[in-house]
Amino acid sequence: ETLKFKKAVIASGGRPSVPNVPGLKEAPYTTNEALFNLQVLPPRMVILGAGVIALEMAQCFALFGSQVTVLVRANKLFESKQGDPEAAEILQRELEKSGVHFLFGSTK
Repeated sequence: ETLKFKKAVIASGGRPSVPNVPGLKEAPYTTNEALFNLQVLPPRMVILGAGVIALEMAQCFALFGSQVTVLVRANKLFESKQGDPEAAEILQRELEKSGVHFLFGSTK
């Protein structure tokens, strides 16, 4: 079957990856798959990575009232993906207004 359209979004889904961070396996953590199943709002949350899903979760929980810090490997949002620097600055500013904090250059 052939589909014709002017614009499309292919949302094929994905699986979160748990990085090999010393001590993470022993710490209480969750992924985006189970995040909205939490029974209690965490007072603090650290999000590893700054992809679009991570930023969505960061803003959501910051607006719920958690203190959220996003650890970003790069020095700016979307830098590693060669994203639009102006859009990244606007997005960062808006997320910070929502209460999201960023730590850039977080590789260790």
